[in-house]
Amino acid sequence: MPAGSKRSTAASGLSATTSGGSERDLATPRSAGSGAAGPEVSHLGWGHWFTLRELEKATDGLAEENVIGEGGYGIVYRGTLQDSTIIAVKNLLNNRGQAEKEFKVEVETIGRVRHKNLVRLLGYCVEGAYRMLVYEYVDNGNLDQWLHGEIGEESPLTWDMRMNIIIGTAKG
Repeated sequence: MPAGSKRSTAASGLSATTSGGSERDLATPRSAGSGAAGPEVSHLGWGHWFTLRELEKATDGLAEENVIGEGGYGIVYRGTLQDSTIIAVKNLLNNRGQAEKEFKVEVETIGRVRHKNLVRLLGYCVEGAYRMLVYEYVDNGNLDQWLHGEIGEESPLTWDMRMNIIIGTAKG
């Protein structure tokens, strides 16, 4: 763990050390008057702590036309940050009980993982009832679309390519 970073063992789960050196619980949102200009750097050793306002601005208010995926876990939006970085924002629909635990595990674990076969988790947002994960955006469609031919008339994936995807997924 990088110097200066802290992890809480409190029942709340995640914590981060703010720029001023004080520890805060990740489940407690930053106050609007925190004086931070732009995304707060997470001191978990990676990523950014995005505000809800930043992510709403990036996704045009979580607009329907920016939806790129949807499932039982939540809705994924395409967005553009102020510095022109294109991102994918996963807005989790359930933040209670097991879902809250899974969110904390994903932030702590997947946030540190770097692998060529995995999309990188850039940061997160914890504000009020909102739990959002911010990923790098990859503009190639998703695996389901490629396997089931939604990218074009015919799937360009040969059986050899599919086998390589399976092996790559297993390695990830």
